[in-house]
Amino acid sequence: MKFELINQDYNLSLLDRLLKIRNIDLEKKDEFLNPSWANFWYDPFLLSDMEKSVDRILKAIKNNERIVVFWDYDVDGVTATYVVFYFIYKFLNYKNVSIRLPSREDGYGIRGFHLDELKEKNVSLVITVDNGITAVEEAEYAKKIWLDLIITDHHTPLEHLPQAFALVNPKTSPSYPYKEIAGVGVAFKLISALAKKLKLDKNTKQKMLNYFLPIVAIWTVADCVPLLDENRLLVKKWLEIINDKNKRPPNIENMINFLNLKNVDSYHIWFVIWPRLNASWRIYKPDTSFQVLFQHNCEVQYKYLEKLDNMNKQRQSTQSDILSEVEKSIDLTKNILIAHWEFHEWVIGIVSWKLTEKYNKPSIIMHIDKEKWLAVWSCRSPMYFSIVDLLNQVWEYLERFGGHAQAGGLTIKLENLEKFKQAVYKIWENILPQDLEKIIFVDTEITEKDLLEDDINHIWKLAPFGQQNPQPTFLIKDVTIKKIDLVWKQQNHLKIYGQKAGIDLIFLKWSWKSLLEKIQDKKSIDLIVNYEKDDYNWGYYFKIKEIL
Repeated sequence: MKFELINQDYNLSLLDRLLKIRNIDLEKKDEFLNPSWANFWYDPFLLSDMEKSVDRILKAIKNNERIVVFWDYDVDGVTATYVVFYFIYKFLNYKNVSIRLPSREDGYGIRGFHLDELKEKNVSLVITVDNGITAVEEAEYAKKIWLDLIITDHHTPLEHLPQAFALVNPKTSPSYPYKEIAGVGVAFKLISALAKKLKLDKNTKQKMLNYFLPIVAIWTVADCVPLLDENRLLVKKWLEIINDKNKRPPNIENMINFLNLKNVDSYHIWFVIWPRLNASWRIYKPDTSFQVLFQHNCEVQYKYLEKLDNMNKQRQSTQSDILSEVEKSIDLTKNILIAHWEFHEWVIGIVSWKLTEKYNKPSIIMHIDKEKWLAVWSCRSPMYFSIVDLLNQVWEYLERFGGHAQAGGLTIKLENLEKFKQAVYKIWENILPQDLEKIIFVDTEITEKDLLEDDINHIWKLAPFGQQNPQPTFLIKDVTIKKIDLVWKQQNHLKIYGQKAGIDLIFLKWSWKSLLEKIQDKKSIDLIVNYEKDDYNWGYYFKIKEIL
């Protein structure tokens, strides 16, 4: 195992060392640590076509036209749909608005048959959320059948942009200063522009923040967009709302109580909230996740939350079975891992992520649909490799694709499957083994001075943690072992009572009972760790990543 220390300037405080790693100017660190609306909230009308979009929505409301919000089927789509739909339905009190629930069977994004279906139902305005940037043909078709299409998306565009009625995407907006907001963030910009145009009063705007910022933050964290700049502002302000019982709306209050959470942060999104919201569309369709957000009655919402909980358990079981099957079939000698079978389509993304995490290689896992003669793929990648760049090089074999540098999806005809695989293997055949060796990047070492001056607790000022502002990883050396325990019900978690600089420290490693033999005769150890809050015992501990 290799590790690399990023900052060893121990003349700086621990917090300043971490800020330097994140390329934060120390003279402007207060702006980063305490982001304000004045510094990081950008006028939504800087987004291209925003004015046109707002005017068209308000015209539709004035003329009582039927509006449909069309979402992608993952959690970004669910949260973005809730934001746009609920704002129009509840805050603007407009009832002639509905949502179109796609499923995986429909395929990714808006399609021609969706447009035909909506036109037959007398819809005159369609607003996409978290999809549409690659819908070039569909946008042309919408114009042909006199259906106005407003595309709101955040994904990377292809060479040609869809000629929709309006296209709202930070990546296609030259005047917008920050390009990396999530799909739900773009949706929030849309309703913010509507609120600004309508000159809503201060109390309504505050209520709007309380209702929607928690939802925006959930997927801003989970969608792996950088938690910097405007994203950091939105998530930081969300934390203030969600941890204040007087501010959070009923649906969020009910969710927190159901999940038995105390103080909520980005960790709870990643490991508690997101997996449950995500389970709905992976099992079948995303309507259960949407209802969890939409329902505000405690009794009703609890029923949907219980349903999601059961779906999540089913997802975990199926995922584990498929991961075991895939590991038997993949060729680990290849620099990119490819597997295909009649796997359950709704968990292949997680399986792909697990493989990439374990082997530090890009992975492409696909579900074969023999009836449609198609393969539907999910792709995941380590930070050193871009899935989108790869797919752009083999576009000729694909029917559709989309995504980000580290995650993507695509559809391919089965007759092109083997050609696609060989093309991908060829692109990556010259990668050297040492280039694929996983390196743990350690922010810095925790020194005796850091512990004695209690600098370690200042790191929480960096929160919320996420993409490009990850939770810090530390090296801590010469920890004296005072006692070792195996804890929890199965006695399979390792707990080390240690000491450094005369200060008592707790170290935990989950599901690593086998490590006991390696360390039980040692008097001191060096470790790579994260520093964690213990919400239930109101303390702190070090979570072990590696014992050196």
